[in-house]
Amino acid sequence: MGVALCASAQDDGTPAETKGEAKARVAANIEKKDNGDVIIKPLPRADIKEVKGMNVDHTLLAYLYYANSSIDIQKLVQFIDRSTKGGASNLIVDYMEGAIKYMGTKNMNFQKLSPSLSNIAQRIDEGLPVYCWLFNSNEYGSSMTSRTKERDACADIREWAVLLRKKEVKNGSKNSKTCKPALVMGYNATTKELMVWGVAPDRIWMTEREFKDYILQNAYALRF
Repeated sequence: MGVALCASAQDDGTPAETKGEAKARVAANIEKKDNGDVIIKPLPRADIKEVKGMNVDHTLLAYLYYANSSIDIQKLVQFIDRSTKGGASNLIVDYMEGAIKYMGTKNMNFQKLSPSLSNIAQRIDEGLPVYCWLFNSNEYGSSMTSRTKERDACADIREWAVLLRKKEVKNGSKNSKTCKPALVMGYNATTKELMVWGVAPDRIWMTEREFKDYILQNAYALRF
C-alpha cells in the first residue's frame, strides 16, 4: 500500500482545507462493490525521508497525512517522545497517547475505538481507515493470504461466507511479544470480514473474530 505524504498548506501557500472539504475528499475515496465489500482506495504513494530514525511509524503517518496534510512531523514526534519517555511497560499505549494529544492540536479527535465490525464500518463509511496494532503471526502471510486469494476467486459472496466458517483461524494466539501497525481499509457486513493492510505483503481479509483475537487492545480512528 502506498502512503500519502503531501506538503503542508503552510509550505506551498495553498489555503488550508476546511473540515467540510476534508470530509468530502475522504468520502470520495470509498469504493462499494457488488459483493458488498466497502473499501477505501489505496492511499497515494510517496517517500517518507524525514522520519528515518524517528520514533514514529510510516503507517501512522500515512493515516494522519491522508486526513490532514498539514501534519508537522517534528511536532508529532515531540508529542510521542514525551509520552513514551521513561520506557513504560505500556509503550504502544503511551505512543498512541502522544499521537492523540498531537492531533488534538490540529482540532481532530483521534479516538480509541472498540474493535467491532460495526464500529469500524462507521469509520470506513466516512472514508477514514482505522489504525491498530496486531500481534505478529505467521497466519497473516500463510493461511490468511491464501484464503484471501480464494475469496477473490469466489463469485458468490454468500457461498464464500459459508466456506469461511471452515477456514477461520480459531483462538488466534497472542503469545507473540511483538506487534505490527496496520490499517483496516474495508469491511463486508455479510461475511463479517475486515480488509487489513500492513501485516502481510498484500492486503488480507480477516474475520471480525480473528481481528479481535489478534488486536492489541483498542483500534484508533480519527474524527473531523
